[in-house]
Amino acid sequence: MKAESFSGNHDVFVKNTRDKYWEVSKDLMTRDFESADHFDQTVKCSMTELCELIQQCGDTIFKVQFCTQADPGHVQDKLVGIKQPDLSKDGVRSRLAKEIMEGQRRELTCRLVKSDTKLGRSIVIDLNAPLNDNHRQVDHRKI
Repeated sequence: MKAESFSGNHDVFVKNTRDKYWEVSKDLMTRDFESADHFDQTVKCSMTELCELIQQCGDTIFKVQFCTQADPGHVQDKLVGIKQPDLSKDGVRSRLAKEIMEGQRRELTCRLVKSDTKLGRSIVIDLNAPLNDNHRQVDHRKI
């Protein structure tokens, strides 16, 4: 659910994933609801530990940041404004190559549907996308 508006000091209007609105008390919301924006700690971990953590998410809402696969439009956007003399500088060349290869940075607030350990991908529901077009695939190597 996503908080849409507040009614006085006691209630919150929320919209669920089916675009239906509910009125919920603030006390209930703060006591029982979870958020991908509120967390106690940030932990550095290996890719293996990260994959195991994602597989254990279940119905927990989480945010994931990753780089999308580079596409021709993204490459063209990165090359606009680059001049030939700039490409002779090592720093500019290596930064540009990295940006082009990585693709665009993306963040999803989502819920896990299925994790495929053999392919290193997870199927998630994007909670900010329209109901009929909200399944996404996240490649664990790009996180």
